[in-house]
Amino acid sequence: MTNVLVDTGLCTGCGACEVACSFQREGLFSTLRGSVMLHLEDEVDYFGVIIKRLDDSLYLGRPEGPEVLPPGGSADGAATAKPIMLREPCDLCGGGDPWCVAFCPRGALSLGGD
Repeated sequence: MTNVLVDTGLCTGCGACEVACSFQREGLFSTLRGSVMLHLEDEVDYFGVIIKRLDDSLYLGRPEGPEVLPPGGSADGAATAKPIMLREPCDLCGGGDPWCVAFCPRGALSLGGD
């Protein structure tokens, strides 16, 4: 299955993927509406991207490497992922070219299989 993947070595945590996703879905710029959520922690320069997938699994693009959590799965710090479970899953912008991939200024997001 094709999904959005994150190269955390290229990601700067700018949030363009979040707002591009929400604008494509809802027609407004918001970090609360899309299938993509930027995850920040107190550690300096620690961030990742969480993407809710169609099967309700979560893709975690984090500095220590990507991880896919099955529906209902958890990981360290998973409580911070709770808000994304209430959102619509990523449908690759209706099967076309995902806006999050297109609008990432660093090319950190791509399409691929996991």
